[in-house]
Amino acid sequence: MRAFLVVATGNHSSFFRRRCRFPLPIFLLATTAVLASRRNIRMVSSLSAASVVGTTVSASVPTMNNMNVIAIEGSKASSTSMGSKDFLLQNPSGAYTTARTCCDGTRIFEWDAHIQRTSSSLQSMIETSSSSSSSSQLTNPIVLQHRLNASVKEAVRLYKEINNKNKNTVGDSTTTNYNDDNHSQSQELKITALVGWNKKKKKTTTDLENNEHCDKYYNGQFDKQDEEQVAEDWVACHVMSLPPLPTRPVRVEVRGSPRENANAKDSSWVSDRAPLEQLMSLSTVGPINELLLTNEHTHEILEGSQTNFYAIINGKLHTADDGILKGTVRTLILDICEKEKIPIVLRPPNLDDIDQWEGAIISSTSRLALPIDELYIPSVNMPSQSTNVCKIFHNDDHDDDDDDDDRSTATSNDNASVANRIQKLVAMEVEARSTRID
Repeated sequence: MRAFLVVATGNHSSFFRRRCRFPLPIFLLATTAVLASRRNIRMVSSLSAASVVGTTVSASVPTMNNMNVIAIEGSKASSTSMGSKDFLLQNPSGAYTTARTCCDGTRIFEWDAHIQRTSSSLQSMIETSSSSSSSSQLTNPIVLQHRLNASVKEAVRLYKEINNKNKNTVGDSTTTNYNDDNHSQSQELKITALVGWNKKKKKTTTDLENNEHCDKYYNGQFDKQDEEQVAEDWVACHVMSLPPLPTRPVRVEVRGSPRENANAKDSSWVSDRAPLEQLMSLSTVGPINELLLTNEHTHEILEGSQTNFYAIINGKLHTADDGILKGTVRTLILDICEKEKIPIVLRPPNLDDIDQWEGAIISSTSRLALPIDELYIPSVNMPSQSTNVCKIFHNDDHDDDDDDDDRSTATSNDNASVANRIQKLVAMEVEARSTRID
């Protein structure tokens, strides 16, 4: 179980009162509730294809009026109204990754990198679990890619078939204008892959003599010293339309502490962050797109709950390098900055220096590189309000001279355009770093 701690700013309270205008000297919000369980699921006796949830259920989040698809290794792909979040929540925890397509759903962006990270995540999860003596073939990227490719290919095929998207490419339409924001996004797919291992006890001589016990599910705790863990691994994927980009302004808020194991993209994190997302959804200023995880002692922003985070300071891109899950889009951003001679500082941006920030970006598979317009620091256990705005960034191309709001030091200098520049350059490189689905 994980408790989210309430954190005070201590000596920095005067800074936050002055800059962010909220009543309490608190800059990190976290829920006081402790999750009763890391997973709201029922573990089954054997994790076969039938045990991975793939039935049609009511989706908690709209899925753009299209039917989604779940493909489970060893079972026929099927349509579902289940969203990707429910797909992760209603299945046993495992290593997962979220990829996006390009070229009208015919190619996957940075697929090799997704495979490598997922295999590494699974290895990290196994090493830190109570069954550290377990192993899985899926920690081998070559094995994982072979098995995932088959499931993804079948899921994408069925998705296009049932949603009338299986159309031949005409002319040069495979070159998508990703700057056409929501139009281009709606043509693409979001692919969520989930892999894991089912812990079972070693078949001892006693088990062989009592055959009825041979295949019983083992609960992960050693009963005898001579019983070791073996694993049966599994693969599943979910396909849906790629959600549209959020409308401007893009808002984020500081809420929560860094994840416990940043090296692994563990699906249990989806349920762990739910209390924070619930408070985020109650914002009175409009939709909040992301919450930023911050070190309670240093006030450094490490990453978002689903994104990597960057601040533009004196024309340089500042971003954390340790204690984070390094996303595929982050790699692309750093490569572009190096190519374009945009200085990179591999150090997490610090809230104490927010007056110096000229821009900020979050990046993820669905968002690519997305400039932030407004940053909020809400009071403890309260949703964001207008008085909690701590920084406004001017990412518009037009002049905002009429905006005389003094709640923040709005930025409109040349360096603020670095965020927009990075966003456009990243969008242009998506197809070049993609792999054909075949």
